[in-house]
Amino acid sequence: MNKFIRKQWPLISIGIILVVVLLFLLRAGRVTGPNSLIKDILSDDGLRLKDIHYVQDDPGKGFNWILDAVQVKISNDKKIIIFQEVNLKLDPKDGSWFKLKSNKGEYSRDTGEINLWGNVEGITSNGYRTETEHLLINERTEDLTTDKHIKIWGPFFFVEGKGLFANLQSEHIKILSHVTATVKRGPFL
Repeated sequence: MNKFIRKQWPLISIGIILVVVLLFLLRAGRVTGPNSLIKDILSDDGLRLKDIHYVQDDPGKGFNWILDAVQVKISNDKKIIIFQEVNLKLDPKDGSWFKLKSNKGEYSRDTGEINLWGNVEGITSNGYRTETEHLLINERTEDLTTDKHIKIWGPFFFVEGKGLFANLQSEHIKILSHVTATVKRGPFL
């Protein structure tokens, strides 16, 4: 992930929470009578929203982002947010865009951890990609980890292996075991 994304990640996760709360408040404003919309979106295990599409354009911060999810569920204590079929695009005004998608995501407000599961894919506008089945992002330590098989590739290389440790602050990436790397001839060789 580039420096822009690393610096904006806490804002993104907070933004996701704000989106969900905003949607809840907007919908709650239309509540009338015993058969209200609240009954439809509140369950015993928390708030559920479907077909979420949120665009945040923040010219003051120099970026916008788009979040799409088939379903969002917020626990009753509002500490856990679960996403189904998540697509997130970060688009800085003066930099490279980045897309991230997964089948399922979970954010814990207590730990600051974001877990993504199932066909986790990332892509940047400058041609870098990654694929794995699980990714844990700790927004407090800025660490990304997985114990699953992972592939990372770009215009001049392909690396795969099992397990990953990456720190966004230091920009240090380590594939932990069973590493295979292919480097293509390019201008840097």
